Amino acid sequence: MFFILISFYFLTGTGNIVVIMVSHPKGREILELVQKGILVKITIQIGTSHVQLIDSHQPFVFAFITVMIISLASLIFYCAQYFLYTGSPFRNQSYRKETKKVIGQLPLHTVKDGEKGVDVDAENCAVCIENFKVSDLVRILPCKHIFHSTCIDPWLLDHQTCPMCKLDVIKALGYWTASLTV
Repeated sequence: MFFILISFYFLTGTGNIVVIMVSHPKGREILELVQKGILVKITIQIGTSHVQLIDSHQPFVFAFITVMIISLASLIFYCAQYFLYTGSPFRNQSYRKETKKVIGQLPLHTVKDGEKGVDVDAENCAVCIENFKVSDLVRILPCKHIFHSTCIDPWLLDHQTCPMCKLDVIKALGYWTASLTV
């Protein structure tokens, strides 16, 4: 004769319905004994709330929360990178204003016909890939590369480097980028 302790619970809100909880292996064991014709004596005892149902979902909840936290962190990181490294409207306006002032110090020149320094037929603007024409307003960088002022000014505002040789124009003019940020 075997003695097995089984707990049963009164579920709140179900009236007189009684639930008897037995683990799967223990239930199979009881079934096999009964099928063999062995007398099984079962003691039923009132138990406390069944905690295992709640605990069985705990790893899934933990994994879900972890994935959500990682996703949120990566989203925040991506947005921060986007706003820091793009020419977004949220970029520091005083920084852009100071950079415009520094770019304005670069020499401007109007292309003239037959000019010695600028070969109107051979040279073109590396930003817009158009040839320089007579009376075009060009900006000459410290590296001596020449660009249309309407092409290079926005480029320098976002990149601060010469599109051809990657010279840091702001540093070449004697300004440090850190001193421009306020």
